[in-house]
Amino acid sequence: MCYFYITTFRFYKKNDFMQLLHVINCGEYRTWQRCRQVIPCRWINLSISGLKQHSLFHPDGTPDASTCGSGPYLSLGYPEFVTTFEYSHERENWVLMMEYPEFRYDPKLHQLYLQQDDERISLCHFLPLQELEIPELREQFARIAKLSASALTADRIKADLCAAGVFLRFLSDEKSSASCAEALRERLDNDRGHRFSVKEHCEFLNQNPDSLRREFTARFGITPGVYRERKRKNDLLSLFAYSDLSFKEIALQLGLKHVQHLNLLTGKYFHCTPGALNRQFRENRSLDTAAKTANSSPE
Repeated sequence: MCYFYITTFRFYKKNDFMQLLHVINCGEYRTWQRCRQVIPCRWINLSISGLKQHSLFHPDGTPDASTCGSGPYLSLGYPEFVTTFEYSHERENWVLMMEYPEFRYDPKLHQLYLQQDDERISLCHFLPLQELEIPELREQFARIAKLSASALTADRIKADLCAAGVFLRFLSDEKSSASCAEALRERLDNDRGHRFSVKEHCEFLNQNPDSLRREFTARFGITPGVYRERKRKNDLLSLFAYSDLSFKEIALQLGLKHVQHLNLLTGKYFHCTPGALNRQFRENRSLDTAAKTANSSPE
């Protein structure tokens, strides 16, 4: 097993050296698959096409707030995370399995990071990709797969260094203020159940919470906290108006532990009970449907 160490021209203690990652295996997947999988090791996943649905759960069962959609992306995986996914026959994705002792996970913060002595470096574990980035990344993963399968030590060293170049993307802090604010907005939109605080979302994006709050406010004219409250109000209305979920199911969708908390929320936002909202939206919707059915019936 080959490890390299980062050094400069000064004296170091042995534990001052950071080990570079070592590639265990790298391969391409092209077949249809629907699967629930416990991630067995540290890995990098490159999803290019064919993804129909994907969810990620932390080892304690908490859903991850990242959104994947169906577009291309790079993501980090860590042992005992659980992933559920479905790929169509148009699937193209690559998985790079690796050993990297300094790549660790904080279960309390639900955060991936690098540990170097007493310093912790946060990692952004999900990166949406532009179509223009795909050819270069496909070529990189194909090269890593070929080199890591070689019996030559020099080739395996090259594979490790190429993989380190891919991993470097997750340490990038070169995002503009605008893109960081957009990324926070996207995370808030997809965290309907309020599983994470605004601060935790900022930390997940590897951004200082106070700085990102200011950037968000400058871009959208409201604070992340106010935006989240407005979004929850809109989600609540949408669930009553367009779904057939029970009060208990609506409460769960909004991250409320008890249905009684739904009473507090509707009172706070609309000064009425869930029953009143139900009558306002669902009963009127039923009457509209009945009227349309009657008007379309032949005489």
